[in-house]
Amino acid sequence: MKSLQRIRCAIIGLGRIGSALEFDRFREKPASHAGAIMSHPDCDIVAGCDVDSEKRRAFRKAWNCNALYDDCARMLDECEIDILHIATPPDTHRAILECALGHTIPVIVCEKPLAATLTDAEEMAHMAEKSHSRIIINHERRYALNYAHVKKVIASQQYGRLVSIAAKVYMGYRSKAADALLDDGTHMIDLLRFLANEELLVHSVMGDAASTREPLCALMKAGAVPMLLETGPGRDHIVFEVDLSFERGRIVAGNGIYEEYESAESPYYEHMKSLRRKDISFVKTEYFKRMFDDAVALFKDEKTAPDSTLKDGLAAMRVIDCIIAMAGQK
Repeated sequence: MKSLQRIRCAIIGLGRIGSALEFDRFREKPASHAGAIMSHPDCDIVAGCDVDSEKRRAFRKAWNCNALYDDCARMLDECEIDILHIATPPDTHRAILECALGHTIPVIVCEKPLAATLTDAEEMAHMAEKSHSRIIINHERRYALNYAHVKKVIASQQYGRLVSIAAKVYMGYRSKAADALLDDGTHMIDLLRFLANEELLVHSVMGDAASTREPLCALMKAGAVPMLLETGPGRDHIVFEVDLSFERGRIVAGNGIYEEYESAESPYYEHMKSLRRKDISFVKTEYFKRMFDDAVALFKDEKTAPDSTLKDGLAAMRVIDCIIAMAGQK
C-alpha cells in the first residue's frame, strides 16, 4: 500500500481525449484524461507531451501546466511520474508503451484501441508481461454506471435468461467501415464481452470493411447468446447502442439513452403480454471518473485487480481483426 502522497500524473497526447473534450459543453464531466486527473483530490498533472505546439499551448492555458514536451522519452527521463496516460493515435501506442515500460512507470492508462494492428497489440502484451508496470485500457463503457447496472440485471436473471443482443455503432460519414469498427467499435466489442462475461466467437460477416457507403454486420456468439453488430459509415449522426432481449424484459442502453422494460399483461391484446417501460434513468454514468478511480486504486495498492486490463484490449483487437479478415479486407 502506497503512502498518502500527491499522485503525479502525466499525459502523452494533449488533443481531443487527452484534454479538449473537457470543454465540450454537453458532455458529462470529466470527459478527458486531464479532466479526470484534475477532478481527483489526490492527483496533479505534472507534465504533458505532444508533437503539436498548438496543443501544448492550449494545454498550458487550460491546466496551468508548464512542464510540456514534444518528445515523450525526454519527458519520461526528466519527470517522476506515478500514472502515465497514453492518449495518442493507436499507431503510436506500441512505441510509446515500450518507452514507458523502459522507465518503469507504476501505472499506465492507454487509450483504446490498444494498437492499430493485432501484431502490434500482441507485441505490446508480450512486453507488458515482462515489465513491472500495471496497465489499464480505457474501455470506458465497462466503468459506466448504466452498463454496470445492466451487467447486474443479467447476472441476477431479473428478467430471466438473456436471449440475444443487437448492437449498433454509427460514427457519421467515415472513410470506411473498418475505421468505425476500430474506433468506437472497439468500445462495443469490449462492452459485449463485459456484459456477457464470455469471449466472442464470430460466426459470419456481411459487408465490405473498406466500404464508404455500406454497413458492416457481424453475427457473433458469446456462450449461448447470439449477438448482431452493425457498424459503418453512411449516416450523418452517431449511434452507440445495445439492445438486450430477455425472456421477460428488454434493456436499450447507449449514448444518451437508457430504457428498461418488463413483461406485463398487455393493454393492447387479450391474454397476451407486452413490455412496459420502467422508470429508471442515469443522469450521470461517471464513466471517466470511475476509470481513473481504478487507476488511482491500482497505484495505491498493487494487489488491486483493474476492471479493464491489457488482456481485455488484446481480446477486443482479436475480434476486430477476425471481423475484418472475414470481410475480406485484411
